[in-house]
Amino acid sequence: MSVIITNIIIGSDHRGFELKEYIIKNKNKVIQNDLHPQNKEMIDIGCYDNKEIDFTDIVFDMIDKWAHDSIGILICKTGIGMSICANRFPNIRGAICKNSDDIISARSHNNANVLILGAQNDNDEIIEMINLFIDTEFRNDAKYSRRVDKISQIK
Repeated sequence: MSVIITNIIIGSDHRGFELKEYIIKNKNKVIQNDLHPQNKEMIDIGCYDNKEIDFTDIVFDMIDKWAHDSIGILICKTGIGMSICANRFPNIRGAICKNSDDIISARSHNNANVLILGAQNDNDEIIEMINLFIDTEFRNDAKYSRRVDKISQIK
């Protein structure tokens, strides 16, 4: 059974600030295309300007706001730092995605709940990618469920 997503927690470090602002500016294109737009809230956890900030602080802020019905969007220069940090926390399955194929696999096979983007990746289809991330459901068949369960057991 899939969870209805009610919170999109979005954050970036200084390198991802411009892309985060673009996504927030266009959040209605994300939320209105969703199956349950009336229940959705986009929560901006920073950063709020181009001043240097550690990506770890943004991940910590996401974790503080995390709920079972959340998804996250994290952005740094490459996505690598955010990915390493975010995936240290229980129940977070962050995936660096550069295209639609990555997103479909991350969501349907691995039940990813945090989309991690690299700001240096030039992608004109970022809003479509976010919508695909939200709309793609986990394929809850035995092999994928078994694998996600094993990941959840890692301490």
